[in-house]
Amino acid sequence: MTNPLGIMRMPYANLRSHRKILVIDGCTAFTGGMNIREGFVTSYAGDHTAIDTHFRVDGPVVLQLVAVFAHDWAYTTKEILPYQTWSCDIWRVPGPCAPARCIRSGPDRYLVGTHSMLLGALAVAQKHIRIQSPYFLPDQVLMGAINTAARRGIIVDIVIPGRNNLRLVNYAMTAQLDQIIRTGCRVWRSRGNFNHSKLITIDGAWSYVGSSNLDPRSLRLNFELDMEIYSRETAGEIERLIDHEIADAVPVSLENLAAIPFRKRLRNRIIWLASPYL
Repeated sequence: MTNPLGIMRMPYANLRSHRKILVIDGCTAFTGGMNIREGFVTSYAGDHTAIDTHFRVDGPVVLQLVAVFAHDWAYTTKEILPYQTWSCDIWRVPGPCAPARCIRSGPDRYLVGTHSMLLGALAVAQKHIRIQSPYFLPDQVLMGAINTAARRGIIVDIVIPGRNNLRLVNYAMTAQLDQIIRTGCRVWRSRGNFNHSKLITIDGAWSYVGSSNLDPRSLRLNFELDMEIYSRETAGEIERLIDHEIADAVPVSLENLAAIPFRKRLRNRIIWLASPYL
């Protein structure tokens, strides 16, 4: 869903909905990072099909997805969706069940929803943090939380695309990688097709999935929807996806970054200054 206001004044050009919600009969829902577009369909994109990770959810958490959709629908169309028509009353969850909740965020009263969730989760990590993000541009507060975890002895693995679909974002990401590598974080550039997945696991027990990228646009300017899941089974599946990427990825080192020609490093730093608007 995009912002419904059509042609907008420039100060509000970035206030868009980046949420991905599909609800069927009010009982089953799909959410995650996947867009409905040609680049994610093999019959159109062929060998260049983008990779993503999407999730099916059943049970009462679907009501949270319906509520967010209904709120956005009312804002867009001025139509109120009646609960009796659009929501499920009887849950036939196939199992296994896991505690989960949706976190909405956006440049309104929910401005720091996802940001606060991530800070809290990083602060309680004990062993291992895995992060996969197509656009890894955390602000200084979030970067500080990641670096603090690494300094506490937590293993931090961060997977970013080897080939990004947004060239300027890739330049900006590269400009700040030294800040997290110096603290002991391990950064990996994946091979193969562009991976659009937004995934985090902590200690094999807690998972984050959803629409938010780890960048200022998602965490400050966009309307997003994410989900936190407390399930070792789900976390294990996500860990395997991330570890599969790491197994064939190229590690990024300070030596690699220092070997980049000065003019390109300067370009990257200048573009990084504009990262909130990339």
